[in-house]
Amino acid sequence: MKAMQLLTVLAILLTSAATAQAKDAGGFDFPDTLTAAGQTLKLVGVGVRVKWMVDVYGLGAYQLTPTRKASHLINSDEPKAAWLHMLRTISGDKMRDAIDAGLEDNTTEAERARMAPEVDKLKNAFPAEIRKGLDIFFVYQPGRGMTLKVGGVEKLTVTDRKLAVAMWSMWFGRNPVDKDMKNAILGD
Repeated sequence: MKAMQLLTVLAILLTSAATAQAKDAGGFDFPDTLTAAGQTLKLVGVGVRVKWMVDVYGLGAYQLTPTRKASHLINSDEPKAAWLHMLRTISGDKMRDAIDAGLEDNTTEAERARMAPEVDKLKNAFPAEIRKGLDIFFVYQPGRGMTLKVGGVEKLTVTDRKLAVAMWSMWFGRNPVDKDMKNAILGD
């Protein structure tokens, strides 16, 4: 009997360990760690961006010293990454419009004017069509800036740290693009 109980406990522990290796967001499993910016980043959490009752992308937030505090995730000057896994196909124009709307909701007019050249470069780096299944990474590295990778291809690096802060504010700030997604990632 004891051997059977031990096997049952062992099976539960192994199942729990296997489950802990990835977090699901919209049917996509995000791993617990990610190598980016020359570091092993840890998963903060995952969520799904929903617009008009349609899943748009899964988002995994990673950080060197993860906490579930929005202010730390937004403002920390340490390696971090936002991994978007597209759950549907959208146009590049929709992504560009979403960036504009997210920045408008989370920055001042003066901040947007100052960041405009870098924001334009960032928006123009997206393809005409962003297909379902595509992975998009925003990786921040202190002293280097924020690098955009689309489909495994590095598109550009913007050196303005304030733009990185503004981008993370879009997801985790006072006026996030999707409050439910923010809450899922931060566990609120």
